[in-house]
Amino acid sequence: PSTPSTPSTSAATDTTTTLPTPGLDATTGPEAQSGRRRADEEKRQQDEQKKQQDDLAPSSGKVPILWDGDAVVWDSLAIIEFLADKVGRDRFWPKADDARAMARSMVAEMHSGYLPLRQQCPMNIRRRVEDAKIGDDARADILRILTLWAEARARFGKGGPFLFGSFSAADIIYAPVVSRFITYGVPVPGFAVAYMQAVWEHEWLQDWIEAAEAEDWVIEQYEGPVKADTVAHLANALLGMGCG
Repeated sequence: PSTPSTPSTSAATDTTTTLPTPGLDATTGPEAQSGRRRADEEKRQQDEQKKQQDDLAPSSGKVPILWDGDAVVWDSLAIIEFLADKVGRDRFWPKADDARAMARSMVAEMHSGYLPLRQQCPMNIRRRVEDAKIGDDARADILRILTLWAEARARFGKGGPFLFGSFSAADIIYAPVVSRFITYGVPVPGFAVAYMQAVWEHEWLQDWIEAAEAEDWVIEQYEGPVKADTVAHLANALLGMGCG
C-alpha cells in the first residue's frame, strides 16, 4: 500500500504582511522619534549646564561682582553695603546724621539716575575725546552733579579733599563720573577740578586705572585716539570755565 505524503513545512508556513500604521510617516516613524529623543536629551543637558553656570554666575554677567568665600555680591551699591557690614559703616559713610543723609541720597541718585549722561558718555578710562558732542539732557545731568558736589564740599568737605572730607562711599560711586568728565573733556569749575584730581590720584582708583591700561581685550567701536595727559585734560576743563 502506498504511504500518504506528508505536507511540507514550507507549505504550512503562513506569510505575514506588515501593513502601514495609519498616521506613521517619515516625521513620526521610529527614526524620527529616536532623533527627537536625542534632541530632547541634548536640550536637557544644555539646560542643566546653564543652570550650573547660573549657580556660579548669579549676576548673569553683570559687573562689578564681588566673591567673598561663598558670598557673591553684585551691583556697586550692594557691594558697598556688604563691605560696610563687614568692616564698619563708618569706613564708608559720614558719621554725622546730616552728612550721612546727604551722602546716601547722592549715592542713590547716582546709582539710579543720570541715564542721558551714561548713554552719551559711556565710561572708558583709556579713552580721550576731543570736542565731544553732549546733548542738553546730559548737560542737565552734569549741572545737577556739579551742584551736588558743590553743596557737599561746602557743607561737609572741610576735613579733606573729598565730597565729605574723608574718602567715602560717595566718592566711590562718583568715581565713574570723574572718569567720564576727564574722558570727554567736560568743562567744570575750579573746585570740581581739585576734587576730580583728588579722586583720580587715590590709590584705589590708580589700581583700577592700571588694570584698565593693562587690559588687552577691547571693543574697537568704543576705543578712541591715544589718550591725552590727564592733568592737561583737567587744566583744559578748568580753563574752559574761565577759572584759570
